[in-house]
Formats: sequence, structure tokens, C-alpha cells
Amino acid sequence: PYVIRDARFGIPFGTVPPLEDSLWGGLEDQHVKMPMAITAENLADLHGISREDCDNYALQSQQRWGAAQQAGRFVEEIAPIAMKTRKGVVEMTVDEHARLMLLLLGLPNFHLSSRKTGLLLLLTLQVSVTELE
Repeated sequence: PYVIRDARFGIPFGTVPPLEDSLWGGLEDQHVKMPMAITAENLADLHGISREDCDNYALQSQQRWGAAQQAGRFVEEIAPIAMKTRKGVVEMTVDEHARLMLLLLGLPNFHLSSRKTGLLLLLTLQVSVTELE
């Protein structure tokens, strides 16, 4: 997804506005011009947060999601949509992002560092969990 900044009142004819990649922009701390992964690692170092602490938090977060999903807490929040697949039309009614079994099996063996000695605290973000697959 791209963003065009300062276009509210129009863009002069003949100029090409710069497009900003909003996903990439969201992965950088705009205040210190540093990737969020490094910011997370710096905070982990500062507050003594270990890899095991992060893994446990990510697992707990996924378990809470699973319990809420089974209890039907998201039924009114997710609008069902029909998706065409190779096997026909499938109705999507559940958030497919949760990866409980993947987290149970994969977290301890997955290298999540953007520094040689660092720790990456992005376990609960879509981008990072998707990389585990």
C-alpha cells in the first residue's frame, strides 16, 4: 500500500507526487530514524527482556486469541467474505492470522535477530509471524 503525502488540496498538473510505501514506513521509528526492530532490541536490553520472555508473551497472546475466537468474541467484528479458490468458493469467517501450533513448534528454533547479539520483539506482528511459515 502506498501513500501520497500533502495531496489534500491537489497536486500541480504535470508533477509526479512521491509515493511512500506505508508498510516499510511503519517499520521505522520516525522519531529517531531507526528500524523498529533495533528500537525493540534496545528496549529489550534496557529492560532485561529475554528471548524466552518474548516467546512466552507471543504464545500467551496467541492462546488468548484462540480462547476469544472459540468463545465467539469476534463474530460481530469479522464480516464474512466469499473467496474464489482452486477448490471453489470458500467463505472466510475467521481471522486466519493466529498460528498457535506454529508458535508452539517454531519459536524456540527461529532466529529473530537483526543484530548479532540482539533480540527481535516483533513476534506478535503479522510480518514476523508470517515469516515463521
